[in-house]
Amino acid sequence: GTMTDRTLTLLDSSPLFAQLTPRLKRVLLSSATMRRLAPGERALVIGELNTSLFVVVEGAVDVVLPGIDAPHVRLGQGECVGELSLLDGQPASADVVAVDPTTLLELDHVQVWSLIDSSATFARNLLRILAGRVRHDHTVLAEASDERRRFERLSMIDGLTMLTGTSPWESTRACSPRALG
Repeated sequence: GTMTDRTLTLLDSSPLFAQLTPRLKRVLLSSATMRRLAPGERALVIGELNTSLFVVVEGAVDVVLPGIDAPHVRLGQGECVGELSLLDGQPASADVVAVDPTTLLELDHVQVWSLIDSSATFARNLLRILAGRVRHDHTVLAEASDERRRFERLSMIDGLTMLTGTSPWESTRACSPRALG
């Protein structure tokens, strides 16, 4: 059917399935299930166990971390999610929420592990995706800790100002904040 053709085309463009043999892609498709989500519906729920890897076929999902209002990342066609909790057996660390009406290709852990065992290409693709995400998270964390450090410096300066009644850098009248503009 057209869905299969569309999905096969999608598999070609997905980083996870890059350079897989047509035969392997067909096997993969025949064993995968399609999951349709309405906007706002969740594929992964934080704290719950997950045994599937999902690839966005149509639509998009937001990966939402706890305590953070803005979506952490939006994933579109060809991108995968759920690989982390599937690989380490830990509960999901984020909510994965459909933005639009979304179709996901769902591979359960048995299928994923057999793909890893039978295809070095698939395993490499998965490693590359994970490495990219670790790097991205490090960047986000580094930026967040820069913000925190800046904030801590500012509040330390405020503390010093409160103690002395003047800014620690204000040694003469000429250097008053007004003169500095």
